Amino acid sequence: MVRGGGGEELLPAWALVGGDTRYVNINADGYHNKFLMHSTYELAVSPATNLWVAATAGKYAPTGEVELRRHYILLNAHENVSVRWGRFFPAYGIMSPDHTLATRSGIGWRQDAETYNAEISVHGSIGELFVTTLFGGEEEVRLSKKRGYRIKGDETGTTIRGALFLGDTLQAGGSYWFGSTMEQDWLVAGAFAQWAPIPSLYGSIELDRRTVMSDPERPHADVSWTEVGYEVWRGVHLKASHEYYGGQRWRATLQLFPVTHVEILLRSEYAPSKTVSHTILLHTWL
Repeated sequence: MVRGGGGEELLPAWALVGGDTRYVNINADGYHNKFLMHSTYELAVSPATNLWVAATAGKYAPTGEVELRRHYILLNAHENVSVRWGRFFPAYGIMSPDHTLATRSGIGWRQDAETYNAEISVHGSIGELFVTTLFGGEEEVRLSKKRGYRIKGDETGTTIRGALFLGDTLQAGGSYWFGSTMEQDWLVAGAFAQWAPIPSLYGSIELDRRTVMSDPERPHADVSWTEVGYEVWRGVHLKASHEYYGGQRWRATLQLFPVTHVEILLRSEYAPSKTVSHTILLHTWL
Protein backbone atom coordinates (compact mmCIF):
# COMPACT_ATOMS: atom_id res chain seq x y z
CA MET A 1 0.00 0.00 0.00
CA VAL A 2 1.08 3.57 -0.65
CA ARG A 3 1.53 5.69 2.43
CA GLY A 4 1.00 9.41 2.30
CA GLY A 5 2.65 12.26 4.12
CA GLY A 6 5.19 14.93 3.17
CA GLY A 7 7.39 15.62 0.16
CA GLU A 8 6.01 14.33 -3.12
CA GLU A 9 3.77 11.67 -1.59
CA LEU A 10 0.47 11.16 -3.43
CA LEU A 11 -1.65 10.84 -0.28
CA PRO A 12 -1.87 12.58 3.10
CA ALA A 13 -0.20 10.93 6.08
CA TRP A 14 -3.54 9.59 7.39
CA ALA A 15 -4.34 7.53 4.27
CA LEU A 16 -3.17 4.28 2.65
CA VAL A 17 -4.33 2.78 -0.62
CA GLY A 18 -3.47 -0.40 -2.49
CA GLY A 19 -4.85 -3.49 -4.20
CA ASP A 20 -3.99 -6.31 -6.55
CA THR A 21 -5.23 -8.35 -9.51
CA ARG A 22 -4.61 -12.10 -9.90
CA TYR A 23 -5.12 -13.96 -13.17
CA VAL A 24 -4.85 -17.77 -13.40
CA ASN A 25 -4.33 -20.17 -16.30
CA ILE A 26 -4.79 -23.89 -15.40
CA ASN A 27 -3.90 -26.93 -17.48
CA ALA A 28 -4.64 -30.40 -16.11
CA ASP A 29 -5.30 -33.88 -17.43
CA GLY A 30 -8.28 -33.32 -19.73
CA TYR A 31 -9.03 -29.90 -18.26
CA HIS A 32 -8.14 -26.32 -19.19
CA ASN A 33 -9.39 -23.07 -17.75
CA LYS A 34 -8.28 -19.47 -17.39
CA PHE A 35 -10.00 -16.81 -15.34
CA LEU A 36 -9.62 -13.68 -13.26
CA MET A 37 -9.31 -14.95 -9.69
CA HIS A 38 -9.78 -11.53 -8.15
CA SER A 39 -9.32 -7.81 -8.63
CA THR A 40 -9.34 -5.85 -5.39
CA TYR A 41 -8.73 -2.40 -3.97
CA GLU A 42 -7.98 -1.57 -0.34
CA LEU A 43 -8.27 1.76 1.46
CA ALA A 44 -7.21 2.56 5.02
CA VAL A 45 -7.65 5.88 6.81
CA SER A 46 -6.53 7.06 10.26
CA PRO A 47 -9.23 9.27 11.82
CA ALA A 48 -7.26 9.54 15.08
CA THR A 49 -3.78 8.86 16.41
CA ASN A 50 -2.98 5.12 16.44
CA LEU A 51 -6.41 4.27 14.98
CA TRP A 52 -6.95 2.85 11.48
CA VAL A 53 -10.09 1.86 9.56
CA ALA A 54 -9.50 -0.42 6.53
CA ALA A 55 -11.73 -1.97 3.88
CA THR A 56 -11.11 -4.13 0.81
CA ALA A 57 -13.57 -4.35 -2.09
CA GLY A 58 -13.21 -6.30 -5.29
CA LYS A 59 -14.47 -8.86 -7.78
CA TYR A 60 -13.79 -12.54 -7.17
CA ALA A 61 -14.18 -15.73 -9.20
CA PRO A 62 -16.40 -17.45 -10.09
CA THR A 63 -19.29 -14.95 -9.93
CA GLY A 64 -17.33 -11.77 -10.63
CA GLU A 65 -19.59 -9.84 -8.27
CA VAL A 66 -18.26 -7.01 -6.12
CA GLU A 67 -17.72 -8.19 -2.54
CA LEU A 68 -16.46 -6.63 0.67
CA ARG A 69 -14.63 -9.60 2.17
CA ARG A 70 -12.25 -7.81 4.53
CA HIS A 71 -12.84 -4.73 6.69
CA TYR A 72 -11.70 -3.89 10.18
CA ILE A 73 -10.79 -1.27 12.79
CA LEU A 74 -7.24 -1.42 14.14
CA LEU A 75 -6.13 0.32 17.34
CA ASN A 76 -2.42 0.40 18.22
CA ALA A 77 -3.09 0.69 21.93
CA HIS A 78 0.60 0.53 22.85
CA GLU A 79 3.94 0.25 21.12
CA ASN A 80 3.70 -3.53 21.55
CA VAL A 81 -0.06 -4.10 21.75
CA SER A 82 -2.72 -3.89 19.02
CA VAL A 83 -6.46 -4.53 19.01
CA ARG A 84 -8.46 -5.28 15.86
CA TRP A 85 -12.17 -5.82 15.21
CA GLY A 86 -13.89 -6.64 11.94
CA ARG A 87 -13.89 -9.26 9.21
CA PHE A 88 -10.56 -10.89 8.36
CA PHE A 89 -8.68 -14.20 8.59
CA PRO A 90 -7.63 -14.95 12.19
CA ALA A 91 -3.94 -15.52 12.77
CA TYR A 92 -3.10 -19.23 12.48
CA GLY A 93 0.12 -20.91 11.38
CA ILE A 94 1.94 -19.54 8.35
CA MET A 95 -0.45 -17.04 6.79
CA SER A 96 0.30 -17.83 3.14
CA PRO A 97 -1.81 -15.96 0.56
CA ASP A 98 -2.22 -19.27 -1.34
CA HIS A 99 -5.58 -20.54 -0.10
CA THR A 100 -5.15 -23.86 -1.97
CA LEU A 101 -2.41 -25.10 0.38
CA ALA A 102 -3.24 -28.11 2.54
CA THR A 103 -2.55 -26.05 5.65
CA ARG A 104 -5.07 -23.45 4.52
CA SER A 105 -7.99 -25.08 2.69
CA GLY A 106 -7.29 -28.47 4.29
CA ILE A 107 -8.24 -27.19 7.76
CA GLY A 108 -10.95 -24.74 6.72
CA TRP A 109 -9.21 -21.48 5.74
CA ARG A 110 -10.68 -21.62 2.25
CA GLN A 111 -11.30 -18.68 -0.04
CA ASP A 112 -14.08 -16.38 1.19
CA ALA A 113 -13.87 -17.87 4.71
CA GLU A 114 -13.10 -14.63 6.53
CA THR A 115 -14.99 -14.30 9.81
CA TYR A 116 -16.00 -11.45 12.09
CA ASN A 117 -13.45 -11.36 14.88
CA ALA A 118 -12.06 -9.48 17.86
CA GLU A 119 -8.28 -9.81 18.09
CA ILE A 120 -5.57 -8.70 20.47
CA SER A 121 -1.88 -9.07 19.62
CA VAL A 122 1.31 -8.55 21.58
CA HIS A 123 4.57 -8.27 19.67
CA GLY A 124 8.16 -7.52 20.53
CA SER A 125 11.75 -8.36 19.72
CA ILE A 126 11.53 -11.92 21.05
CA GLY A 127 8.21 -12.96 19.54
CA GLU A 128 4.51 -12.31 19.05
CA LEU A 129 1.18 -13.60 20.33
CA PHE A 130 -2.29 -13.33 18.73
CA VAL A 131 -5.53 -14.23 20.49
CA THR A 132 -8.71 -14.02 18.40
CA THR A 133 -12.39 -14.61 19.17
CA LEU A 134 -14.46 -15.61 16.12
CA PHE A 135 -18.08 -14.48 15.98
CA GLY A 136 -19.04 -16.03 12.63
CA GLY A 137 -18.55 -15.42 8.95
CA GLU A 138 -21.19 -16.92 6.69
CA GLU A 139 -24.13 -14.93 7.95
CA GLU A 140 -27.64 -16.23 7.49
CA VAL A 141 -30.60 -13.90 7.84
CA ARG A 142 -33.73 -15.65 9.09
CA LEU A 143 -37.23 -14.47 9.81
CA SER A 144 -38.66 -15.52 13.17
CA LYS A 145 -42.24 -14.83 14.17
CA LYS A 146 -41.20 -14.21 17.76
CA ARG A 147 -37.93 -12.35 17.27
CA GLY A 148 -38.29 -10.84 13.83
CA TYR A 149 -35.19 -10.77 11.64
CA ARG A 150 -32.03 -12.16 13.20
CA ILE A 151 -28.54 -12.75 11.88
CA LYS A 152 -26.81 -16.01 12.73
CA GLY A 153 -23.06 -16.45 12.42
CA ASP A 154 -22.19 -19.85 10.97
CA GLU A 155 -18.80 -20.28 12.64
CA THR A 156 -17.61 -19.23 16.08
CA GLY A 157 -14.54 -20.10 18.11
CA THR A 158 -11.10 -19.04 19.27
CA THR A 159 -7.63 -19.04 17.72
CA ILE A 160 -4.27 -18.56 19.41
CA ARG A 161 -1.01 -18.14 17.51
CA GLY A 162 2.38 -17.66 19.16
CA ALA A 163 5.86 -17.42 17.66
CA LEU A 164 9.39 -16.94 18.96
CA PHE A 165 12.02 -15.09 16.96
CA LEU A 166 15.10 -17.29 17.35
CA GLY A 167 17.59 -14.93 15.80
CA ASP A 168 17.15 -12.66 12.80
CA THR A 169 16.35 -15.43 10.31
CA LEU A 170 14.45 -18.09 12.27
CA GLN A 171 11.01 -18.13 13.83
CA ALA A 172 9.08 -21.06 15.26
CA GLY A 173 5.72 -21.30 16.92
CA GLY A 174 2.43 -23.06 17.38
CA SER A 175 -1.26 -22.46 16.77
CA TYR A 176 -4.57 -23.51 18.32
CA TRP A 177 -8.06 -23.20 16.84
CA PHE A 178 -11.32 -24.29 18.42
CA GLY A 179 -14.33 -23.85 16.15
CA SER A 180 -18.03 -24.57 16.33
CA THR A 181 -20.97 -24.63 13.91
CA MET A 182 -24.50 -25.99 14.13
CA GLU A 183 -23.18 -29.29 12.74
CA GLN A 184 -19.94 -29.92 14.63
CA ASP A 185 -17.21 -28.78 17.02
CA TRP A 186 -13.56 -29.22 16.10
CA LEU A 187 -10.07 -28.55 17.36
CA VAL A 188 -7.03 -27.82 15.17
CA ALA A 189 -3.53 -27.52 16.61
CA GLY A 190 -0.09 -27.52 15.06
CA ALA A 191 3.44 -26.16 14.82
CA PHE A 192 5.31 -24.15 12.21
CA ALA A 193 8.76 -22.73 11.48
CA GLN A 194 10.40 -20.46 8.92
CA TRP A 195 14.15 -20.16 8.38
CA ALA A 196 16.50 -18.34 6.03
CA PRO A 197 20.03 -19.65 6.76
CA ILE A 198 21.44 -17.38 4.03
CA PRO A 199 19.73 -14.43 2.31
CA SER A 200 19.00 -16.36 -0.90
CA LEU A 201 17.85 -19.64 0.71
CA TYR A 202 14.68 -19.95 2.77
CA GLY A 203 12.20 -22.55 3.89
CA SER A 204 8.86 -23.05 5.65
CA ILE A 205 7.20 -25.99 7.37
CA GLU A 206 3.81 -26.40 9.02
CA LEU A 207 2.15 -29.46 10.59
CA ASP A 208 -1.47 -29.49 11.80
CA ARG A 209 -3.99 -31.98 13.12
CA ARG A 210 -7.76 -31.47 12.94
CA THR A 211 -10.01 -33.37 15.37
CA VAL A 212 -13.82 -33.32 15.26
CA MET A 213 -14.65 -33.08 18.97
CA SER A 214 -18.38 -33.71 18.46
CA ASP A 215 -17.69 -37.00 16.66
CA PRO A 216 -15.09 -39.04 18.59
CA GLU A 217 -15.38 -41.89 16.07
CA ARG A 218 -14.15 -39.74 13.19
CA PRO A 219 -10.39 -40.16 12.54
CA HIS A 220 -7.97 -37.27 12.87
CA ALA A 221 -7.15 -35.28 9.73
CA ASP A 222 -3.43 -34.53 9.47
CA VAL A 223 -2.09 -31.90 7.08
CA SER A 224 1.42 -30.66 6.34
CA TRP A 225 3.24 -28.26 4.05
CA THR A 226 6.97 -27.98 3.47
CA GLU A 227 8.58 -25.56 1.02
CA VAL A 228 12.16 -24.61 0.15
CA GLY A 229 12.98 -21.61 -2.03
CA TYR A 230 16.17 -20.22 -3.56
CA GLU A 231 16.72 -16.88 -5.29
CA VAL A 232 18.99 -17.82 -8.19
CA TRP A 233 19.08 -14.25 -9.50
CA ARG A 234 17.55 -11.00 -8.37
CA GLY A 235 13.81 -11.39 -8.87
CA VAL A 236 14.06 -15.05 -9.96
CA HIS A 237 13.11 -17.71 -7.39
CA LEU A 238 12.94 -21.50 -7.64
CA LYS A 239 10.70 -23.30 -5.17
CA ALA A 240 9.93 -26.93 -4.35
CA SER A 241 7.18 -27.98 -1.96
CA HIS A 242 5.42 -31.02 -0.57
CA GLU A 243 1.93 -31.25 0.92
CA TYR A 244 -0.03 -33.96 2.65
CA TYR A 245 -3.79 -34.03 3.17
CA GLY A 246 -5.07 -37.58 2.82
CA GLY A 247 -2.55 -37.97 0.02
CA GLN A 248 0.71 -36.58 -1.34
CA ARG A 249 1.17 -33.53 -3.56
CA TRP A 250 4.42 -32.08 -4.93
CA ARG A 251 4.94 -28.68 -6.53
CA ALA A 252 7.77 -27.06 -8.48
CA THR A 253 7.49 -23.30 -8.95
CA LEU A 254 9.34 -20.61 -10.86
CA GLN A 255 8.54 -17.22 -9.33
CA LEU A 256 9.46 -14.08 -11.26
CA PHE A 257 9.38 -10.39 -10.32
CA PRO A 258 10.11 -8.82 -13.72
CA VAL A 259 9.17 -5.25 -12.76
CA THR A 260 7.88 -3.46 -9.69
CA HIS A 261 4.38 -4.55 -8.62
CA VAL A 262 4.26 -7.55 -10.99
CA GLU A 263 4.66 -11.21 -9.96
CA ILE A 264 4.50 -14.26 -12.24
CA LEU A 265 4.23 -17.83 -10.97
CA LEU A 266 4.85 -20.80 -13.26
CA ARG A 267 3.93 -23.95 -11.34
CA SER A 268 3.78 -27.64 -12.03
CA GLU A 269 1.87 -29.79 -9.56
CA TYR A 270 1.89 -33.56 -9.28
CA ALA A 271 -0.31 -35.89 -7.26
CA PRO A 272 -0.85 -39.64 -7.80
CA SER A 273 -4.23 -38.95 -9.39
CA LYS A 274 -3.34 -36.03 -11.67
CA THR A 275 -0.77 -33.55 -12.94
CA VAL A 276 -1.60 -29.84 -13.09
CA SER A 277 0.27 -26.80 -14.36
CA HIS A 278 -0.57 -23.22 -13.40
CA THR A 279 0.41 -19.81 -14.70
CA ILE A 280 -0.48 -17.09 -12.20
CA LEU A 281 -0.05 -13.39 -12.91
CA LEU A 282 -0.30 -11.02 -9.95
CA HIS A 283 -0.32 -7.25 -10.38
CA THR A 284 -0.17 -5.19 -7.20
CA TRP A 285 -1.61 -1.70 -7.45
CA LEU A 286 0.65 0.95 -5.91
